[in-house]
Amino acid sequence: PAVLLAALVQRPSRSVSARWLMGPGVLTIVLSGWVHLRAPSHDQDGRHLYTLATDPKTTVGTLLAEAGQAVRRHPLDGYLSALVAARLAEDHHPDAMRWVNRALVQQPNELLAQATAARLLGRHGHKRQALALLGPLVAAADPEKRKWLLQRLLEITLDPAEILRALPSRPELRAALLDDLGTSVPPRWPIVLAVARVATSLGEYQALAWLG
Repeated sequence: PAVLLAALVQRPSRSVSARWLMGPGVLTIVLSGWVHLRAPSHDQDGRHLYTLATDPKTTVGTLLAEAGQAVRRHPLDGYLSALVAARLAEDHHPDAMRWVNRALVQQPNELLAQATAARLLGRHGHKRQALALLGPLVAAADPEKRKWLLQRLLEITLDPAEILRALPSRPELRAALLDDLGTSVPPRWPIVLAVARVATSLGEYQALAWLG
């Protein structure tokens, strides 16, 4: 409304020749080309770092060099730092937690960073804190992410009692847990059996199929 009002009431104060607009137009094109070639977008940097982080042939030095440039271009993008942290954690690199902390400072709700933090906590003997961090993530995730997060959780513990304590006590979550564990490769039958027994004791009789 403000722009419309200004367009209706404004009066021309001076006229400018079209030739004067050629300079800004050319400058805009040149700057756009520079940005395209020298300043990749968040998506471009994310795809590039993901390719590097998931390629076993990429050295840690190369990954850190590329990540440093990407983070300078996108200083608030926690996903880029989380990609580096996940790869460093996979390689048992001592700087993994530093990159996790950087990612969480940039974006406190970054899922990959939180899952990597839980993995490192579990690896270094802090099982209770790791499960407390992972449990709510599993509960809030969509089906695809939940399968991936469950794998992280099962790296920390295979005790059904600990798994159930870590997760919010909700019938739909126990049903999803049974589906995920029962259809994984290989199926986690001891955990499925224990979770199904708990579910049926709480009146969730759809779990009887998994007991069978």
